[in-house]
Amino acid sequence: MNGDKLTSEEVVTIRRILQDPSAFSGWLYLPALPWTLETEGAFAPYTKDDDEDSIPEAAKRNDWTVTLDSDAIEDIVENASDQVSEPTIDQLFEAFAFYYENDAFILL
Repeated sequence: MNGDKLTSEEVVTIRRILQDPSAFSGWLYLPALPWTLETEGAFAPYTKDDDEDSIPEAAKRNDWTVTLDSDAIEDIVENASDQVSEPTIDQLFEAFAFYYENDAFILL
């Protein structure tokens, strides 16, 4: 990744997002539940208004919906790391899914 941010046209797995959440910025679009670590999504940049042009093409083509923003995802990973020294990718995924469904941090 070389520290570069993804463009809004790039597709990325949830696994990759959770492994390096600070590499991403904006709103994450994903397909309907259920998700796995290999589920692909795309980020749209933060915008002031609901701009159709900012929605990634992959999200439009596949009818994906906006889920969480990159700041929330970073917070989820940080919270899990505060609870468990070096959380596994499965624990991070569980925390991610829990936060999306409950708008709250999981207790690991």
